[in-house]
Amino acid sequence: VYLTDAFDDLDDDLADGTYNPLAEKFRLKTPVDGEVRGKVRDYVQSVLCADEAVIGGALELLEVHRLRPVLENLIYYGLPAVRKRLPRRAFKQEDRYERAI
Repeated sequence: VYLTDAFDDLDDDLADGTYNPLAEKFRLKTPVDGEVRGKVRDYVQSVLCADEAVIGGALELLEVHRLRPVLENLIYYGLPAVRKRLPRRAFKQEDRYERAI
């Protein structure tokens, strides 16, 4: 969540000088153009994809029975869905509420 939020807020943070870990990593000082934004997005997607693999692997090592379907849903469907939304502004606050219902 922190990484996707940093990606969503990147231009705003750069414009008003607010700390953003992605701006630090890529040494960005001003709002980014499409090419740079694409590189940052690719980096974020690769990190999230690697995280999904590690989390999924950890789940497979656990003997979880009762909550396993919930965890599998979050890991194998929820996390990739968030990652795939990165080309757009990920989630608006109103969208989060509507999707939760």
